[in-house]
Amino acid sequence: MSMNAGEVMELVCDDTHRLVTMADQFLPNLVRQTAKVIVYITWLLYFVGWNFVPGLGVFTILALFRLCMTKIDINYRKKASQLSEKRLGYLREVLTIIHSVKLNCLEHVYEGKIQRTRWQEIKYKAKRWIILSASFSFTSCGQHLSTFVIVLVLIYTDRSMLTFDNLFTIMVLSVGIGEIICMKLPISIHFSTDIITGLTRIQRFLESCDATHDTINEFPPTKGKVSEIDEKSSDDKKSSEVVRETPYVCLDNVFCKLLTSNASYAQTEDVTLLNDISITISSKKLVIITGSVGSGKSSLLSSILHGELHIAKGSIKHFGNIAYVSDTPWVFPGTIRENILFGLAYDEEWYSNTIKACQLERDFKRFPDQDLSHIGEHGATLSGGQRTRIALARAVYSRADIYLLDDPFSSLDAKVAENVFNNVFKGLLSERIVFAVTLNPRYLAQADYIVKLTKADFFGFPLQNIRPCSLVRSKPAQADYIVKLTKGSPKGQNELPLQVQGCVQSRATHPLFPSLKLAVWTISAEQFSKASSRQPHKPVSSSTLSRWVTRPSLPISLLCVKRVWSSLREQWKNVDAFTLFIDHCCWTRSHVSLVVTILIVILSKLSIFLVPIRANYRVHNKMVTCLLQAPSHFYAVNSAGRILNRFSQDINNLDDLLPFNLVYFFQCAAPGLGAIVLCFLSSVYLIPVCFVVLGLCFGISKFFFSSAMDIKRLMSESGSPLYSHFSNTMEGVRTIRVHKRQQSFIESAYRHIDHQHEAMFAYYTAARWFGITLDLVLGMFCVLVGLFELYTVKDSSTAVS
Repeated sequence: MSMNAGEVMELVCDDTHRLVTMADQFLPNLVRQTAKVIVYITWLLYFVGWNFVPGLGVFTILALFRLCMTKIDINYRKKASQLSEKRLGYLREVLTIIHSVKLNCLEHVYEGKIQRTRWQEIKYKAKRWIILSASFSFTSCGQHLSTFVIVLVLIYTDRSMLTFDNLFTIMVLSVGIGEIICMKLPISIHFSTDIITGLTRIQRFLESCDATHDTINEFPPTKGKVSEIDEKSSDDKKSSEVVRETPYVCLDNVFCKLLTSNASYAQTEDVTLLNDISITISSKKLVIITGSVGSGKSSLLSSILHGELHIAKGSIKHFGNIAYVSDTPWVFPGTIRENILFGLAYDEEWYSNTIKACQLERDFKRFPDQDLSHIGEHGATLSGGQRTRIALARAVYSRADIYLLDDPFSSLDAKVAENVFNNVFKGLLSERIVFAVTLNPRYLAQADYIVKLTKADFFGFPLQNIRPCSLVRSKPAQADYIVKLTKGSPKGQNELPLQVQGCVQSRATHPLFPSLKLAVWTISAEQFSKASSRQPHKPVSSSTLSRWVTRPSLPISLLCVKRVWSSLREQWKNVDAFTLFIDHCCWTRSHVSLVVTILIVILSKLSIFLVPIRANYRVHNKMVTCLLQAPSHFYAVNSAGRILNRFSQDINNLDDLLPFNLVYFFQCAAPGLGAIVLCFLSSVYLIPVCFVVLGLCFGISKFFFSSAMDIKRLMSESGSPLYSHFSNTMEGVRTIRVHKRQQSFIESAYRHIDHQHEAMFAYYTAARWFGITLDLVLGMFCVLVGLFELYTVKDSSTAVS
């Protein structure tokens, strides 16, 4: 598939979470605030008339500035998501191979990778907050500038409208418009870009899955018939579907490649995995596949699995059920028996034979509930060899016709491996077609056929005599050695059912496999000059031109300042020196004060936004260090989903919500305190009422926070099983598809999602109750203050008799 595991986890952990939380809070808020702005503008136009148009122009400029920055904001959001998915991919890789990481002392390597990726992610998120802080900075000056422009226009056009009532109305409405345009609308746009980006990423993921499914599965297999992955007409397809009575596997000129259309990588070309491979197995034999690292052994097994690799050319035919064991043994949370049965009915005799053949009887006796013991989170811990034998027992119990076993002896000791080979391969599976990958030479002598893969060639031979034949077709760049395998009988007698030809192309130079060393090419200066002379000349890019133009901007500006200063000196010769000095000082002081004030406002807003981001970066780095230095039993107690939840959803909540809530608190705290002090100054009789209202608000807030924290904790805990389920499913997705258990895992994911949404809806209900209760208390307080002022004011024009 074109997306990696980190991107899928980012979609599940973060993007879907944003859709649930931010869409409910910010998309309706965007519509509501837009409607309020329209109402305020209509009111002022009706009240002031066309004189409001210049003031409206100030707000229009500020709004256009924020809208122009939206595209840049979305671009930064996409880049931050790509880096976040890369970071989650590293974390999931660490959690999968944590024992190997600790054994080889690679903690510092992964710590550096994760922290460097996090730093790049933080930089893009900081740029987004800088854009929002610029809009917030206009809140302090935008509304005042608009009011000043309106009043200035009224002074020169209609001074009769400059009464106290009119000025108060203009100021209040301008403050309302400025608060919405400079603060609330930018916030809504900021979080709406998160929703738009999340929806775009989810849509791209679904389209990528559909495109990959259509490319790989052009002709799905039919039970009991031959399935071909090849482009044919409907008539040709029907004629090729031949019912077979015995299982078989046939690869005819197969060309496989790995699709790398992921935008996170700079790779533009697909990676060739298998090149022109032909294999035919029609008898119940053991085929050992061996070869060097990276030669394509696992890819050869994956090509037989329907839909796992993209078949660019050739056809794959097979008949019979398939069982698969990956090179990384996979088990899912549940009992050991559930892992072995894997949805099949319990057959006590066959189950007992399978357990005995896979050497699991002694291991089961060590568990408290034997094979009914729970594994996974808060369950029994399995060693690598136990996981391998459980995965092998699952495959054996399925009673399949074709077995694909990817290095099943790698984590077994010599004695156990020998017993497994004799009891399973030579015992229970002796009447099956078995493809086994191994690098152990001791088992090669007991195989019926051997397929040896190298990075440049593909060889196949049985244990009997080898008799080369003529080259089928000449491809010097792709096939250096082709043999047809026959038995040790004279020419013309029956051939063995194994035919191998073709080669495997190396993957070592692809950037998706950084563990393999890249080839280093050397070239002489003469060759380089000849090669460069043949390269076409590209036009100069716009970025290069812009740098070339702006490079001398500072000297030119200094030259302009010098000429202006020279001209001013010529004009100042005929003016009184003392008067000119006083005027110049006042002019300079006013403008410098204005610039300093603007800088202080911008830096104050910027610091409030960026300080939490820096703190989040340090918290994340400490979490990574503690995670990699934790003992092994920590990973047995804490599931991968819980750990991923801390590093994905919780960290993103700190990045996305903490700066906004902190700025919003400071934005509302000062006016709120000012309003309370104004009530105290207006009348001493309001002081007891204010204290009573503040006490009610504090009690309601304390009651809400104590319950909301528990609900939030429940939300976080309910999300951990969901993320563990997705992580575990992605790890064993091939095994799930081979055994046709997709629907079961989908239903399990739905149950986890419903459980998480129960806690989420409970939190939203509590939050709505808190908001409505505070609105009622504060609304009653405003009514009391208004009535009090109305009946106690001494002015005869406004007092109520």
